[in-house]
Amino acid sequence: DPASPKIAATAGNPQGFHINFITCHGSGYATLAADPRGLNLDGVFYGLSKVRLTDITDGTSNTVMVSELIQGSDAIAGGHDVRGRMWNTVHAGTTFSTIYPPNSTVGDNTQGYCGAIPKAPCGAQSALNAFSLARSYHTGGVNMARADAGVRFITNSISPATWLAMGSRNGGEVINEP
Repeated sequence: DPASPKIAATAGNPQGFHINFITCHGSGYATLAADPRGLNLDGVFYGLSKVRLTDITDGTSNTVMVSELIQGSDAIAGGHDVRGRMWNTVHAGTTFSTIYPPNSTVGDNTQGYCGAIPKAPCGAQSALNAFSLARSYHTGGVNMARADAGVRFITNSISPATWLAMGSRNGGEVINEP
């Protein structure tokens, strides 16, 4: 049906399009080679996720669902940066981990190409231990949404243990926010 809305790749780019908000796959690595379906992830969103609100036993106000991401850039020679790319959903570019605090200097480990840009460094490119981190150009933190739809600015100085716990939907952690 020609009248139906469609999403298309940009001209000459079969790799899809970028977004700057991504969902949380949990508090750990996405080990795509060993766990391609994401069955060991403890967040709300990941490939083939069937998580329901009733599965978020840590509480929807204690669980991160969405955060900002600094988009990757295709302008950097060498490939198509997968961070924030909606077409390549299995490359640790459309989900993030709370394994490190927001805007960490630790580089993103993606399964596909990653071109370092200001405030968004790159780590290894591997199907093992893949992750992207919550990042923004805001001074001092990132905006994030919880599973209860509450939106909040989280500072870079949040306790690493608290941020890690907020990525888990069912870890039994007690959250003490700053």
